[in-house]
Amino acid sequence: MYGEDPEELLTFLRTVPTSSLVSIQLPFIESGLSDLADGILFGPVIEKPSLTVEKFITGIPPDLVIKGQMANVPVIVGYTSGEGIEISRKLPAISAFLPVPGAVVPRELKLKWRPEILQEADTKIRKFYFDSKDITTEMLQEVTYLETDRMFAYNIRRYARYHYFHNTEPVYLYKFTPETERNYTKKQYKMESVKGVCHADDLPYLFNVTCLDIPLTDASRSIIRQLVTLWTNFATIGNPTIEGSVQWKPFTESERNCCDIGKNLICSQDIDSLNTKFWEEIYGEAQISRANNAET
Repeated sequence: MYGEDPEELLTFLRTVPTSSLVSIQLPFIESGLSDLADGILFGPVIEKPSLTVEKFITGIPPDLVIKGQMANVPVIVGYTSGEGIEISRKLPAISAFLPVPGAVVPRELKLKWRPEILQEADTKIRKFYFDSKDITTEMLQEVTYLETDRMFAYNIRRYARYHYFHNTEPVYLYKFTPETERNYTKKQYKMESVKGVCHADDLPYLFNVTCLDIPLTDASRSIIRQLVTLWTNFATIGNPTIEGSVQWKPFTESERNCCDIGKNLICSQDIDSLNTKFWEEIYGEAQISRANNAET
């Protein structure tokens, strides 16, 4: 049994083949709070205060962000238009969780809410995404919309808000939307009938993936050139805007600028604003400010 002595554990892990670590099957953890995202079996580990090493994560990540405990550096954050495909593709296997009260409520909130508040939020979320209908295994698109917001997009936009409130350096927000032959993961999942760019399907546009047989056409080549230029500009001068193209303005609370990265660049305010406002109400964060969230 390893795990008590960090040095002993490190020595052991260095002897284990990489393939064994990647293929490991973690046991299901029964928490009484089961939901659609239980298939994701990894997460950040809060390091023990007793460890005599420099610590990277010392508290629950959302709490650290809310307190402003983040690096004051320029950042780009964003999401794909169909992030939730990563969850909805497992819908038949996780269908037993669908009727469970709280199954659609983010884990962060479930861990701290009283049952009656949890039920109220569950009811609101089911009405917003499913018109209060029973969730069935045929609702791939609806579940994708829910999980795109619940698991990914909202908290990314939420991070952008807190970065803006606590830091002086800019934060640039984007939404990735192109659907071409480069969207490899969605095809592998056989989820072509669902709208949106799957989680991880932006990577073949940014990196030269040679380990997979992914087609390349003139249409996707222009998107690749555009995306790489944006990221290169940001890395070199701190501003992703492409000369001669639309200006990608930083995200602020008054101007919630977001760049829709598709076949063309469309930089505007309040992309997905209806869904954002809904989740701000669920989280109780419709009104936040530097003053009332700064660490005391």
